[in-house]
Amino acid sequence: MALGPKTLSPAEKSSAAELREFVEEGDWKGLKVETTLERGHPGEQVCRRAGELGADLIVTSTHGRTGLKRVLLGSMAEYIVRHAACPMLAVPSHARPGARR
Repeated sequence: MALGPKTLSPAEKSSAAELREFVEEGDWKGLKVETTLERGHPGEQVCRRAGELGADLIVTSTHGRTGLKRVLLGSMAEYIVRHAACPMLAVPSHARPGARR
């Protein structure tokens, strides 16, 4: 079901605006970038959408949570690794474009 602007919560409207801005300002080097805003468990939605698209690779960021925070908040990246039908590349959230070790 597609959600129109009138059915989106303020948080969803803000997220949709951030996605649009992200795509508009990015230097995508000829890559096709497509966004969707989904409701539900993030890991489940990423795996579902990747399956629908026949994705070859899922790229996501990691937040580096450890200990109790990870137990309480979970790890979307860990969920995706365990459930996705394709490989996943996890990029640390602090990584900078062009940075090398």
